[in-house]
Amino acid sequence: MLRKMKDALPERENHREAFEDLDNGLRGEYGATLKQWREQVEAWEHDATQPNPFERKAETITMASVRLELAREDQVDLQTGTCLALHEDCTPSVLISTGLELEEQQWRMKADRAGLGVHATDNQEGKMLQRSNTL
Repeated sequence: MLRKMKDALPERENHREAFEDLDNGLRGEYGATLKQWREQVEAWEHDATQPNPFERKAETITMASVRLELAREDQVDLQTGTCLALHEDCTPSVLISTGLELEEQQWRMKADRAGLGVHATDNQEGKMLQRSNTL
């Protein structure tokens, strides 16, 4: 435990200096926002009935809600005769949804590839190559 404490003290100083550099850099452009944020955090720490500044305030957009909105737009376009479909089975929303899914699969594959490391097995490499070829 003593060794861990000895190792942690210099790291603490490094982190403190990095934070101060970041804080000083942001203070010029975002000084008022930082002050407001600090006040909100301190108010919440002293009184838990205050709004939690760490909770997301923006609405979460899900893939399902995007697909629903696109499908509604397609429905309106089909009813009004303004649909710009490339094919009878391929409306603009289908193209957009497919593109979003492809982008998500590429992102996942990139993350999975980074997680393999340098000592991946042949089986792991093969599966990654198959996924890459499919995309």
